[in-house]
Amino acid sequence: MNWFIKAVIFISIFVFIQLKLIGQPYNGLADLQIGKPGPDIILKNIEHFKSSQKSLRDFRGKWLILDFWSSGCASCVASFPGLNQMQKTYADKVQIILLGRDDKWIRPMYEKFRVRQNLELPIIFDTILFKYFDVFKVPYTIILDEKGICRAITSALTENNLTDLMDGKNPVLFKAMTKKQEDSTEKDFDFDKPLLIGGNAGGDYDFSYRSVLFPWKSGITSIDMEFGDHVGNMMQFTGVPLFKLYAFAYGDTVTNIPIPYRRNSYETWYGHPKLELKDSSEFEYDYKLEKNIFCYSETVPPLKASNKFLQESMQRDLQTYFGYDVKIEDRMVACWNLVVTDIAAAKLKTKGAKTEIISDDRDGQAGKKFVNVPVSYIIYDIWYYHQTDLPFFDATGIVGNIDLNLDSIMTDLNAIKEALNKSGLDLVKSEKKMKVIVIRDPIK
Repeated sequence: MNWFIKAVIFISIFVFIQLKLIGQPYNGLADLQIGKPGPDIILKNIEHFKSSQKSLRDFRGKWLILDFWSSGCASCVASFPGLNQMQKTYADKVQIILLGRDDKWIRPMYEKFRVRQNLELPIIFDTILFKYFDVFKVPYTIILDEKGICRAITSALTENNLTDLMDGKNPVLFKAMTKKQEDSTEKDFDFDKPLLIGGNAGGDYDFSYRSVLFPWKSGITSIDMEFGDHVGNMMQFTGVPLFKLYAFAYGDTVTNIPIPYRRNSYETWYGHPKLELKDSSEFEYDYKLEKNIFCYSETVPPLKASNKFLQESMQRDLQTYFGYDVKIEDRMVACWNLVVTDIAAAKLKTKGAKTEIISDDRDGQAGKKFVNVPVSYIIYDIWYYHQTDLPFFDATGIVGNIDLNLDSIMTDLNAIKEALNKSGLDLVKSEKKMKVIVIRDPIK
C-alpha cells in the first residue's frame, strides 16, 4: 500500500473520529426520549454567546435547556425574564439557549425585548431545528442533564421544577408533545354535537354529571361560548375553570369582553365572581395539573332554547353539582381608569389618517401605533394582555378618535403605564359600581 493511499485512509479515519466527537449536522428527525441520551448534533449560528457553533456534547458537565418559541407566542415572551434570571442564578450549572422559529418578525422583535429587559440569553433563529425535534407548538422546552440525558420535555418550566430535577426529584411537569405524538392523540371534537356522545372528545362514561359535566384533559380544545352563539338547543364550554361557569350562568347574556363597536357588558358586569366561602379550593385551578378545569354541555328542547332558558338551566345544574348560594349585587370594585391631561387630550386628537393599527411584530407584543381610532381600541388591547387583572375603563372623556404610539412590552403593565405617560395618559387605580356575582356557602 503506497503512502498516498495510507494518507487518505488516515485522514478519513481522523475526520470520522472528529465528527463523532464534535457532533453531526442535524437532519432527519430526532428520536428524543426521556431517560435516553440526547442526539449528538451541532448547534449553529448561536448569537450572544462566546461561540457561534457548539455540539450538544460540548455542554456536558452542565444542564442544557433548549427553549423553543415563536413570535406569536405571548407566554413564551413572558417567560424570558424568568429564564434570564434562572440563567444568572445557575450560571455554573445550567446553560439556557433560546431557539426561535425564524420569520420576518422575530429578530427585530427579540432585539427589542433583549435591550429593554437586559436579556443575556444565547439565541438561535432557525426552522430546521423545529423540524428536527418535530416541534410545532410552543412553548416547548427540552432539558438535558449534565451527562446529556434527556430528563424532561415540557411547555412550562419554573425555577422550582429545575431545582427539583437537579436534586434528582421528579416534579410534575406540563407535558409538551411533538407533532407525531399530537397526531396520534384523539383530541378534537365535533362542536355541533353534544360532548361525549359517540366518543366525541372522550368516552361515553367520562362525565361526572349529566347534562354533562366532566374534567377537562390537555388535548381537548378550550372554547368559551356566548349565549347568543349557542348551537341550536345546545350550550357548551370546554376547558374552563369553575368561576367562569358561574360567570356564564349568572352574568349578562351578552359578551363581557370589551370589543370595540360591539355590544358588551364589560362596563357594567364585573368579570370575576366574588368568593365569600370558608373553603374556596374548588375554585383554585391549574391547567398544567389539569386541576379544577371543566367541560360542560347542556341540551334543552328546541322550543325552549332561548338565552334566558339556557342560562336558567345552567344555574340549576350548578346548584345541583356544587350547591353554592349565588346572588347578584351592586358593589364598588377596584379598577384601572385610563385618564389624560387636558393638554395631552388635544395633542392626541387624530390627524385624520386612514384608520389602522401598526405593529413591528406579528401580534404587537412589543408595542403598537394606533392611528385614527377611538380610545376603546386602547382599552381592548391593554385588557387583551391582562385579562386576569382589574378591569380597565376609559375615563379620559375624549370624544372622537386619537393617534397614539404605545411603544411598550404589552405583557408588562408597568411598561404600558410608562409608555402612556409619555403621551400624557395614565392608568390610575379607582373604584366603580358594578354588578357582581357573589358566591357564598350554601344556606342551611
